Amino acid sequence: MIHPADDSAAVARRAVDELLKHREVVAKLDQVKRAQAEADMDHHSNAELKWARRYESMLHTRLRWTVKQMEYEPHNGKSDPFYAPIWEVEPAPPEKPEAKSADEKAWRLTTRTRSARRFA
Repeated sequence: MIHPADDSAAVARRAVDELLKHREVVAKLDQVKRAQAEADMDHHSNAELKWARRYESMLHTRLRWTVKQMEYEPHNGKSDPFYAPIWEVEPAPPEKPEAKSADEKAWRLTTRTRSARRFA
């Protein structure tokens, strides 16, 4: 309540005195609100926001795990022999058949026709 005064300085002093009386109470309430905000216990937070924060936390956890997996080095300095990334495996060159002489080719041809006649 504002009392009539001759000058505005007296009104301002009374207002400041009233605010100083409430300063401690407001400081305690401010500490409580800050603690609730840090603990995500604010009554204004909704379920969707909480879900988004949990999802973001899960993604950060997976990212940290993945980075650790890429930075991992075995204790003995050798890589796992069973681990072979696709990009490091080179296919074996195709085997070329040996050249055969004309006599071998003729012999195989005659043995094939003989066996075919037996079972026919």
